[in-house]
Amino acid sequence: MSTLTASTQTTKPTNDKHAARFDVSLGLPPSSTTLGSEYFTEYLKEVVRTGKTPF
Repeated sequence: MSTLTASTQTTKPTNDKHAARFDVSLGLPPSSTTLGSEYFTEYLKEVVRTGKTPF
């Protein structure tokens, strides 16, 4: 009998605008707050656009 194991990705790129849009859509706090990074810039733009805030 074989056993299936699930592997999950434990790290995600913090410089990804698509990840930022996804986090905002779920109402998650930003995973990185590095000013000037693509992730954080897109995160803030998406918060302004949608009005969803993580708090």
